[in-house]
Amino acid sequence: MQRTSHRFLQIRKTVFVCMLVCFIGFNATSVPIAPLSVDRLIYDSDYVAVLKINAVSETGRGVVRIGEREIPAARRSAQCTMLRPIKGSLPVALTVDFFVAFEGIGYRGITANTTRIVFLKKTKNSFGFTNPHYPSLPASNAETSLKSTVETELSEVAKSESYSVGDRVTAIEALRTMQIAGVTETLKYVFATARPDPVRLTAAQALLIRNDVTPLPEVTGVLMGKRPVEVPTYMVRNLSAAIETGLRNEAAIPELEKLVVSPEADVSRAAATALRNTASKKAMIGLVRALSSPNLETRYFGVIGLGEINADTEWRPIWEDFASKPDKYVDHWRSWAAENRIANTLHPRPDITHSSTQLELKSPPHRRAFLPLR
Repeated sequence: MQRTSHRFLQIRKTVFVCMLVCFIGFNATSVPIAPLSVDRLIYDSDYVAVLKINAVSETGRGVVRIGEREIPAARRSAQCTMLRPIKGSLPVALTVDFFVAFEGIGYRGITANTTRIVFLKKTKNSFGFTNPHYPSLPASNAETSLKSTVETELSEVAKSESYSVGDRVTAIEALRTMQIAGVTETLKYVFATARPDPVRLTAAQALLIRNDVTPLPEVTGVLMGKRPVEVPTYMVRNLSAAIETGLRNEAAIPELEKLVVSPEADVSRAAATALRNTASKKAMIGLVRALSSPNLETRYFGVIGLGEINADTEWRPIWEDFASKPDKYVDHWRSWAAENRIANTLHPRPDITHSSTQLELKSPPHRRAFLPLR
């Protein structure tokens, strides 16, 4: 097995997406927060239900323990009505107790006069959140009391314009973590019909993570400069991250060949990574184009992609070797491409000198994490 010391290049995925960790800072300390997994949240919960939160009151003070620290927090109590069961049997009227920390550690609560899917554990005298970082998700306003599912509730919110853009985006981001076949069809529907661009592009991101190329032509336009004015920067960055972490579909190659020559480092690197991940000989033209990128990481993924597809371990370097002598490997694969008549027809090759390479930060390439749910 080939020697490797760059763990950052190994795709460490949860069931659906690459493993990522969010950090909430406080007092020069960071609190690691695992990414949302709805399937895991359901599994860990004693009860899941759609609740109407009637009132929330503060009942005292306490502390939240994070590692060795004790964080002062307000103790709150929510009076709720159970509208629809999803998992477990709850009384119609119930109390949910939770803490709201006085420092930013990522704990979230629930607010009065809302209807939410709430994930609960039984405590001694009442109920508490399964995961205080993800206590609830948007729920449908349907009046039925029949037993429901998390997928059904989230899908209704994602599809309907009667819900806020924020709730629809949150529902889509939650759906993308669920390993259920029907979710992909829901996301395709939202992408095809949604009018607000943030909702539409969030559905596009979720599809790309699931290796579905349906939204890729439109995403290519956005990443190449046709960005709707109402779409925040973080959503555009997340599109690149979705390509980098999710796409491995050979059908994506024509669009990836366009993106790999982008002047934006995040975009070109994501495209080169996805081309490599297809493991297809059809990706070789795009990977040759990656060799001409001004971005060192993009060139690296071009080099190792060509090395892997051609089963040439000698010219598939680890990052440290490549970063010390990038031209050695780039020039080898350029010569190979010329000999095999694999032409870089879309993007003229710029001269990349040692001096221009040295201007770039030679830190290991790493997976870009998605910004967390808000």
